[in-house]
Formats: sequence, C-alpha cells, structure tokens
Amino acid sequence: MDIQKNEHQKKFVEIIITGISLILIFLVSFIYFNYLSPKKIEKTAINNLNIQKEKPNETAQISMPKTIYNLTGRIENLEANAIVFEANIPTINNNGEAVSKVETRKVIISPDTKFTALKFVDQEGGKKTPLETTITLKDFKAGDLIEVISNEDISKKEDFLATQVRILPQ
Repeated sequence: MDIQKNEHQKKFVEIIITGISLILIFLVSFIYFNYLSPKKIEKTAINNLNIQKEKPNETAQISMPKTIYNLTGRIENLEANAIVFEANIPTINNNGEAVSKVETRKVIISPDTKFTALKFVDQEGGKKTPLETTITLKDFKAGDLIEVISNEDISKKEDFLATQVRILPQ
C-alpha cells in the first residue's frame, strides 16, 4: 500500500510540474506575441509614423524670457566710464521664429565691473578648451564682439550697469 501511495504521489507531483510548465510556456508565448514580437514592434512604429503624418506641420511655440541679464554685440565706441555697443536683442518675428534685432545700448562701467577675454586654446588631440583671462578696459576697441552681463533686467534698458564685460572670440 505504501508503494501505491508513493507512486500516486509521484504522479501527482509530475502532473503539477507539467501543469506549471504549460502555464509558464503559455505566459511566455503570450508576452512574446503580444508585446515583443518583431511584427508587433513594426506595427507600432508604422502606427506612430501614420499618427505623425496626420498631424499638420506644427512649429514649436517659442517664448522669449521675461528678463535678460546678458547681451552680445559689437563695440561702437568707448567712453571714459562706458561702452556703447550694437546689441543683439532676442525677439520673435511675425512667423513665431526667434530672431534678433540690433539696438544701440550703453554699458556703464563701475570700479567693480570685471573685464575678461574668452578664447579657445588648442589641446592635444585637436580639441579646443575655453580659456578666460582677466583684461582691462584699455584692451577693448571698436568692432570687438562682446558679451555684457548685468545683475539687473536689461531687456529694455538703453543704458545699464555691467557686472562683467567679456570679449568673445571672432
């Protein structure tokens, strides 16, 4: 009787293992054919392309910052305690595209204004590294491309105090 009971338990264990194996095979097949099959991935990619085709060509909506703390432009002339330059003012045109308009601005120089020059230095392997050096107001000349930085909103100001003026590479 014990032998029959052991055989009965062995068959029961075999049936359980077979059942669990079949369930696992079914789950793996289900996941593969519904989520991972190459045809399913291809169909998803085609559907995504069709959705994009249905949308009209929309341009991204661009918005300008409300405050501007730095401007770039070319020096027009130098004064004792000021730099007059043709500033590139970022704006949006009628088509919603980012453009810049040129306006004359005057940078007021204080004893705390920092003057630097930015250049790119060749490194090993043909790479270039930015290098910023300290200079004086005497190093500036008409025609230099500069970046002017302030700690106040200068978006609409015709003249403003600069915290830093930097000569940019041309």
